[in-house]
Amino acid sequence: MGGTVNGRFSIISAVTATVPTNAIKGLQSNPNVAYVEEDGFKELHTNSAVGELQWGVNRIDADAAWAGNIGAGLVDAENAVLGTTAGNDLPGGGGPAPTPTPAPDPTPTPVPGGGAVYHSSDISTVAPKKGSWYRLAATITVRADDESLAPEGATVTGRITRDGNSFSYAQTVDANGQVSFNLRTQLEGTTYTVVVDSVNDGGGSSFDTLRECATRTVTIGAAQGDCAPGASH
Repeated sequence: MGGTVNGRFSIISAVTATVPTNAIKGLQSNPNVAYVEEDGFKELHTNSAVGELQWGVNRIDADAAWAGNIGAGLVDAENAVLGTTAGNDLPGGGGPAPTPTPAPDPTPTPVPGGGAVYHSSDISTVAPKKGSWYRLAATITVRADDESLAPEGATVTGRITRDGNSFSYAQTVDANGQVSFNLRTQLEGTTYTVVVDSVNDGGGSSFDTLRECATRTVTIGAAQGDCAPGASH
């Protein structure tokens, strides 16, 4: 049929490939192939596009959960906060992706809305008031009063980006603060989070491949205020 296999996944029997259009029907009729899906893109939207949702650290009483649970025993721990479906099908889940500011500075910087910026050696966790994955990252990583939930270097957060760099912030954002990501990088990101055993994956995806990948992982859903139609954690 022709074509090129671009990648394979360890969790499920799936590959990403580039094939001629006329070969797709042949693959779909192959009894050894469960499904063939286009590697489509999703585009993030700001909260203003789907209705502003006002949530924050104070509103969810995060300090009650933090009491007595600040960093103890987490020196070698990692958490992966992975946003996959914050788009049209998940109202309130968007928000513009910030330009990264990596710096070897463990001091969190409070930002409006009860979030914070936490700098580690190679990545910055940015958590303003909009976007559930931002807020979840802030809740896990840092308190706005400069007391961290986990020690320096203990938390890895990221977003799946169009360029295939699954765990870095988008290096470029368009004039409207938009960034897109695709199915392949979602699968790569989900595969990575199995290693660190913690992933927030806003479900509701129409892709069978992503659903199968998610069902074979251990997921922990703790995004504040997520009661949007179609959201499953």
